[in-house]
Amino acid sequence: MLLAVKAHQTAGAAPWLARLAGPGTVVAVLQNGVEQRELVGPLAGGAVILPAIVWVPAEVVAPGRVHQRGPVQLSVPDGDEGRALAGLLGDGVTLSDDFATVAWHKLAVNAVAGLMVLARRRAGMFARPDVLELARAYAEEVFAVARAEGAAPPPDAVEQLLAYCRGLPPDLGTSMLFDAEAGRELEWEARNGVVCRLGARHGIPTPVGDVVVPLLAAASEPAPPAPMG
Repeated sequence: MLLAVKAHQTAGAAPWLARLAGPGTVVAVLQNGVEQRELVGPLAGGAVILPAIVWVPAEVVAPGRVHQRGPVQLSVPDGDEGRALAGLLGDGVTLSDDFATVAWHKLAVNAVAGLMVLARRRAGMFARPDVLELARAYAEEVFAVARAEGAAPPPDAVEQLLAYCRGLPPDLGTSMLFDAEAGRELEWEARNGVVCRLGARHGIPTPVGDVVVPLLAAASEPAPPAPMG
């Protein structure tokens, strides 16, 4: 089965998992972050958890209409479950023998994209040298924690990420920006908070994240009602 709710909505899917998952079931978790097994495993009744990293540049442009700006790609660990999913879905699934590195690469992209949420701007903001330097400092933190967690990003991972940000279409957004603009709860813990939390476990300073995370958490809270009168 496929679980495609956002990470902060996982608890809300618990009744479905209780009814549908169990020993002999494989739950492919299509979520951001690096803790899919930890989040979903306790709710899945002994099912095998298959983490999946999703790449899909898309935006809801009207009720029932989605603008998809590139191909959809899933990355999963190489193994029996991953190969079975690839057999079902075909070329859209990439098997990885170093899934931790793949997952942390996507997490780095997502963490830096949180800067768009705070600025309420799309990817064109990365053309600003000051924003790009902030992204550099943040990416260095994320990849330092990634290495401590056993991932193996390449030595030029930060430069690759900055080149990726500079190369994005200026009007491209991120799903958390769209959620913020719509006043929805944000997936900040799985995309940003986890870096600070795991960094603290390893004694790795995360000064940029320590500023970004509480601001995203505050942005995720419901807006107070407008004053009367």
